[in-house]
Amino acid sequence: MTRAGGEGLPDGTELVMLDLDGTLARLDVDWAQLRKLANERGRALLGAAAPVGVLATLRALAARGHRAAAGELEAVVAQRERAAAARCALNAALCAWLEREAAGLPLAVLTLNDAAAARTALARAGLEDRVVAVVGRGDAPSKPDPTGLFAIVDSVGSRPERALLIGDSEVDAECAFAAGARFRWVDEIGCAWTCGDLLRA
Repeated sequence: MTRAGGEGLPDGTELVMLDLDGTLARLDVDWAQLRKLANERGRALLGAAAPVGVLATLRALAARGHRAAAGELEAVVAQRERAAAARCALNAALCAWLEREAAGLPLAVLTLNDAAAARTALARAGLEDRVVAVVGRGDAPSKPDPTGLFAIVDSVGSRPERALLIGDSEVDAECAFAAGARFRWVDEIGCAWTCGDLLRA
């Protein structure tokens, strides 16, 4: 996706959605260790057909009837994310932009991370009172599938073309495009953090 110019809020925006890790916050999670754990459990239960990566392994375990193993792996990943969110670095530039450009607008989070971790980060940023929805891993198909974005928009009675998604990855951009929503790269509005991309783990 190309990066459109302009840092302000698009005209007619009614709702601002945020990605979490790499956009609003930086979660210090050892994804390499979690990938190794996921890959080992996947191979043990699925053999040569096991996928590589955390999200792919979670999906494959659940789809092939290993729900208990998927639940155990999800619990480990979520616990690490929640602990990281409690001490996460926050994107001060983005928080300032939200105060300046999106004051009074409802906020939502659409993330590949655990929803409880997202709520912890939002509380650390002082944004929890503005948040109308959090859609995390397991609440909807993973981005770039737009299902989670549609659910958020529907929950506030808006339309995708009146929503803005702010993110840091191609997955975020593709999700917004698929839904017909607006999109801004987080570095367009003041911060160019590099995200530890769970989807491409």
